[in-house]
Amino acid sequence: MRGTDMAPVPEALLNRVAEAASVSPEETGWWDTQDSVTVLVESATVACQEGDLPRAALLLELAEEVVAASDGVPGRTALRLLTRRQLGTVRRLQGRYEESEHLLSSALAVAEDAPVRYGSELFELCNELGILFRYAGRFDHAAAFYNRARTLLRQAGAPEGAAMASVLHNIGGLAHARGDFAAAEEPARRAVHMRVQLLGENSVEVAADKAALAAVLTDLDRLDEAEDLLTEALAVIEEHHGPHHLETGMALGNLAALHYKQGRHDRAETGFDRCLFIKERHLGPSHPELAVTLNNLALSMRSREDLEGARHMWERALAILKGSVRDEHPLLRVVREALGGLPPSGRRSGPDLSGARPAEGAIIWHEIPRAYGLRPRLTPESLDVLRNRVHRAVDELAVRDDGDPRADEVALVIAGLPLPYLDGAGRGVPGGPDGDAEIRS
Repeated sequence: MRGTDMAPVPEALLNRVAEAASVSPEETGWWDTQDSVTVLVESATVACQEGDLPRAALLLELAEEVVAASDGVPGRTALRLLTRRQLGTVRRLQGRYEESEHLLSSALAVAEDAPVRYGSELFELCNELGILFRYAGRFDHAAAFYNRARTLLRQAGAPEGAAMASVLHNIGGLAHARGDFAAAEEPARRAVHMRVQLLGENSVEVAADKAALAAVLTDLDRLDEAEDLLTEALAVIEEHHGPHHLETGMALGNLAALHYKQGRHDRAETGFDRCLFIKERHLGPSHPELAVTLNNLALSMRSREDLEGARHMWERALAILKGSVRDEHPLLRVVREALGGLPPSGRRSGPDLSGARPAEGAIIWHEIPRAYGLRPRLTPESLDVLRNRVHRAVDELAVRDDGDPRADEVALVIAGLPLPYLDGAGRGVPGGPDGDAEIRS
């Protein structure tokens, strides 16, 4: 244990932390605010990996309570930024987009007041807001935040690392969602190349990048290359996550979209069915991300003249989207137009939609969540390693910075919670100044 200026956590709150994180009260007896938040955030990470988003949200809400009870503690602002960003990410994953926007925007406002000190959080918040707005169908907002995240990385001297690969992955995905397939290819390819250099061909992160590139190539009618990439990606994702994981389901949806483009509609519908089953299992029956797959199933059913089946899928997609996104969401417009083009219920004649362009919703492209990384299940031993790493980093930075009170805040990111900017060799580099544009959500 180290000497620290961190205030002790109230005993009743500390007992709740111990219970929530499944550790013994004896082990938490000497924990301070930073210890408690660290363990809660790491436990939330594990919950997200296991698909238990409600538990992750509860853990992060408790972390926010711990931070709120630590008034006057050095590093409190950094801890609050961390917990609020992570909770905003979980709310986005839950499909609660307005709550996510509120949490992330409030954190961004704090980080912008000290852009050099909180440079790492600024990048993470801009990237996460870009992801949020891409899912919410607010593409101009998403583009502004992705571009700002890329600018921050360049200013920080980290143009080739894993963080930049993730931003390029997202920029390519946004261009794809907008229907600008030619513009999507270059950043998607760069993301694959960059991450292969960092992690090797068989990394699950590389597989996610390949799946995103394959979705772009599908719409560019480069179907052979797309199929090769998707086959490689699916094999890695399924080996890593298992056959029933959400990421596996999304990869299957990508493959089904390729089959649809190839005219293999029976195989496509089978793939969309399996994708929907897996997504419902993980996300529930009313998550807005289901609407993409429902739209794809409807198109597949329409191609074989099952108008009532298509109607049911589009009506369900419409009900989900109306409660989750704004009226201008492109997929919501696609679904409404598709329903308007069907003949009245019970009739089989009407406009032929089988040759209609699938539009935004028919080709699946998913931004694979990266905010939590891929980390092993927590054990008492791994928690000790994590705590020691936090404390050692704080001590080293305090010596280096001659007692600078920001040392505790900087050490938080070194602990692996959010990571600091990294260059291609994995060395930490300081956070850059604010981007040029003033971006508000």
